[in-house]
Amino acid sequence: MAGEYTLRIFSVQLSYQWTEEVKKTVLKCWGGAQDIPAKLRRLIRENQSLVPDAATRSRGLALECLTTQNFNVFCPYHHTIDKAGTKTDGKDGQKYVLNGVPLPRETVHPDAIKALKTKKSALYTSKGEFRSPRLRDGHLNCGCEIDEALMDFYFWKTWTLTGVVNGEEVTESMRDQRFPPRLRAFLVKHFKDWTCLTIDDLYTGTYYRSPEHHQGVMYFKQLERILVKYNDLQEKLGGPKLSLEAVEGEFKVPGADDEF
Repeated sequence: MAGEYTLRIFSVQLSYQWTEEVKKTVLKCWGGAQDIPAKLRRLIRENQSLVPDAATRSRGLALECLTTQNFNVFCPYHHTIDKAGTKTDGKDGQKYVLNGVPLPRETVHPDAIKALKTKKSALYTSKGEFRSPRLRDGHLNCGCEIDEALMDFYFWKTWTLTGVVNGEEVTESMRDQRFPPRLRAFLVKHFKDWTCLTIDDLYTGTYYRSPEHHQGVMYFKQLERILVKYNDLQEKLGGPKLSLEAVEGEFKVPGADDEF
């Protein structure tokens, strides 16, 4: 395969060849951590610029990439920094009561790993439900909330900063930086409060035919939700309420068949 490059992970030099064919293989994996080799999942988790689509396509694909070879699902922070999961909400002796980790760490029992390796999907049942009660409850094995971890992964894979250094414009990603769970909790809460968007709104999936289509639907969802908030506020204040109205043509909710 063409396009060889070298990655340094945990001081071990690894050579990995990457092509569009491999990328397409990764993006076809919608369920089951076995579908993507464990080494490849690890490379995606630890290298910000490698296959950003793994964090932006769908909830299922992102969760697969956050799954270890022993089928534990950890948030980006607990994958690389606090691997032992030392901080949880309400634990004695901590500086803060709330640390962005609602539950204590709980990993897959060694006896269950062999059985999971024989399954078509280690994460999901044939009905598409999570096998793990912890995941069904909305939390990862590290104790973090699923949606917060997925938004963390999405931000880390896509965010960049641009500045001027020595007269030249420079763009840089977050690289090896991670959001501590407590800081992440504040960030995610206020992102959702002020944008009125959820992690599922951000995913491009297969539903949208183009980036512009996806943007258009996202903007419409924001308008709808902001309008609800505005009208609820006006209800309390006794002020006039607003509604959405098309400037030209017939108004309809944007969907899969709409052009933007």
